[in-house]
Amino acid sequence: MGRAASLPLVCLALAVSAPAQVRTAARRATVNLDALARQGGMRSAARRRSVAKPVRPPRARGRSGFSPWAARPDDSAPEAGYTVYSGFPALLDNYLSVPPDTGGAVGPGHVVTMLNAGIQIQSRTGDVRPNYPVDLNRFWSGLGDFPDIFDPRVQYDSVGDRWIAAAGVNPGNKNAALLIGVSQTGDPGGNWNLFQIDEGGAGFWADYPVLGFNANWIALSANIFRLPPGGTYDRTDVYVFRKPDLYANGAGQYLTFSDDQGEFSVARDGDNQSPGTLYLVQAKADPGPAIRVSTLTGPPGAERFAAGAGLIPMADTWAETSPLDADFAPQYASWAKVDTGDSRLQNCVMREGAIWCAHTVFLPADKPDRAAVQWFQLDPAGFAILQSGRIDDPAAQTFYAFPSIAVNRNSDALIGFTRFNRNGFPDAAFTLRAASDPPGAMGPPTVFKRGEAPYIAVGYDQGSNRWGDFSTTVVDPADDLSFWTIQEYASTPTQGYLGRWGTWWSEVVPPSAGLNCTYSAAASTSSFGNSGGAATLTVSTQPGCPWMAAPDAGWIVVQSGSPGLGSGTVAFSVTPNAGYPALSGSITIAGQPVAITQSGR
Repeated sequence: MGRAASLPLVCLALAVSAPAQVRTAARRATVNLDALARQGGMRSAARRRSVAKPVRPPRARGRSGFSPWAARPDDSAPEAGYTVYSGFPALLDNYLSVPPDTGGAVGPGHVVTMLNAGIQIQSRTGDVRPNYPVDLNRFWSGLGDFPDIFDPRVQYDSVGDRWIAAAGVNPGNKNAALLIGVSQTGDPGGNWNLFQIDEGGAGFWADYPVLGFNANWIALSANIFRLPPGGTYDRTDVYVFRKPDLYANGAGQYLTFSDDQGEFSVARDGDNQSPGTLYLVQAKADPGPAIRVSTLTGPPGAERFAAGAGLIPMADTWAETSPLDADFAPQYASWAKVDTGDSRLQNCVMREGAIWCAHTVFLPADKPDRAAVQWFQLDPAGFAILQSGRIDDPAAQTFYAFPSIAVNRNSDALIGFTRFNRNGFPDAAFTLRAASDPPGAMGPPTVFKRGEAPYIAVGYDQGSNRWGDFSTTVVDPADDLSFWTIQEYASTPTQGYLGRWGTWWSEVVPPSAGLNCTYSAAASTSSFGNSGGAATLTVSTQPGCPWMAAPDAGWIVVQSGSPGLGSGTVAFSVTPNAGYPALSGSITIAGQPVAITQSGR
C-alpha cells in the first residue's frame, strides 16, 4: 500500500504578512434550525442543478456513451476487509443537486449530514429528527435568499461543544459571497449565528471554501476568481475568525490573508494541541512532488501569516488530473465513466503534533490509467514526511477517489473513500491503519455499502458525470477512539432517471478498542416469488459487537433492526418484480453477504 519516507526540507524565501486589518461580516443573523424545519424543510419543486465544479485552468473534457442497466456479475464480491463496524443511510439523492459534496459531522448525541441537497440531523443509531431534512437555502435564509449554495461544510468542535458550518454562494455572480455559522449550543437543531462575507461587490467570487479550526481561530480558505467575463484566478484568501468572537455572539470580525499558490487544506486541530499555530497544507505535483506548509501564528490581535513556511519533497510523483481532465473511473454495465476530481488535498487533521492528509492521485504520472488514494503524515515543526502510503490497484481494475482521513487517540487512522470497479458499481468504502502497522502500511479496503446500479448524473450530456467533490471522516468525540465516515455510493435510480447517488454513514470500531467479534447471519427466507414478500435475518455475535445490514439492490429493503449491537434480528422485504427477469442480490452484514433471489414473470 505504501512506504515510509523522510526527506529534507527545501528552504524557501518566506512571505510573511504584516498584521491584517480587522473586518466585520457584511451581514449577521440568528436562526433556529428546528424552527425552520417545522416550516417545511425541503423544496417541493425546483429545477435540478449541477453544482459548480471546483475551478481549474481550462481543459478539454472527454465524452463516452452508456449501455442499459445490467446486474452486477457474481464474481464482484467486496474486497476482504475489516468487519467491526455498523452504520445507517444518510441522505439520498432527491434529484435536485449533483454532486452531493459529501459532508457531515458527529457529536456526542447527534449525527449531522450537510450536502448540497440539504441538511439532516440523526441520532447516533440513525433515527432522523422530525421534519428533516432541511434545504440549505432555508438554513441560510436569515442572511438572504441564495439561489446557488455550494460546497457546504460542517464540523463539530468537541472542546467548545459547538457546530461550525460554511458554504459558498452565487459563483461567478456579482452577489457572490461566503457564509459561515456557529451553533449557540451543542444541539445542532437549536440557534445558529450566521455571518456573510461579500465578494461580488469587489469584482470577485470565492470557490471551494475549506473549513478548519484550532483553539484560537476558525479559518476558511477559498480560491478567489475575477467575475466574468474575465473569470481568471486572482489569489487564495484565508479568512481568520477569532473563535471567542463567534462563540460569544459577536459581530463576525475576521482577518484576511492572501497567497497565490492555489487552494489550502486547513489542518483541523480539534484537540487544541497547537493553539498558537494553525497549519495550512497543499500538495503539488509540478514542478516536482512536494507538500507546501503555511502557518498562521501570533496571539489573537497580532496574527501573522507565513505563506510557504516549508516545502517538503515527496519521493513519488503523481498526475494532478486524469488525462484531459476527463471522466475517468470505470463502472460495470455502462460506458459512462465517472468524474474523479483532481489531486487537491481533501482534508488534513492534526494529532499528537503531526499532520495527516489524504487526496486523490492519478497514476502513473506520465500517462495515468487509474485513480488512487495517497496519504501522508508529516512533522510540521521539522518540515519532514514521517510516513506515506497509497491505496492503489496497479492493474487499473479498481479506482479509489475522494478520500478523507481521521486519527484517534491511539494513533490508529481511518480513510474513507469511493471505490470504483470495472465489475461493479461505485461503492462506499474505508481502510483502517492500526498504530502498530509498519510505516506506510494500510489495511485492505472494506466496502461497507455496495453500489446498486450504474451512475449517470444530470449534466453528463454537458461533458462530465459528476461525483464527489469530497467526503468526510472523523473521530468519535464520545470516546476519541471509534471512527465515523460518510461516503457516497451509486443508488438505484427512479422516476426515469439514469443515475442516483446515495450517502451512508459507517461507525468503525478499531482493534485497539479490544473487541473480539465474529459474526454469522442467516435469513428465514432467501428466495422470493415475483410478488415479493417479507423475511427476517438472524445475526449472531458477541455482546457489544456492532454491525449493520446493507442491501446491494434497490428491490431489497431493510425495514428494521439495523444497526445492531450484539446478536439481533433484521426485518427486510422484497418489492414485487413486475415484468422483469429473475433477480439476485444480497444483504451484507459485517462483511458477509446473505444471498437473496427473486423469480421473474
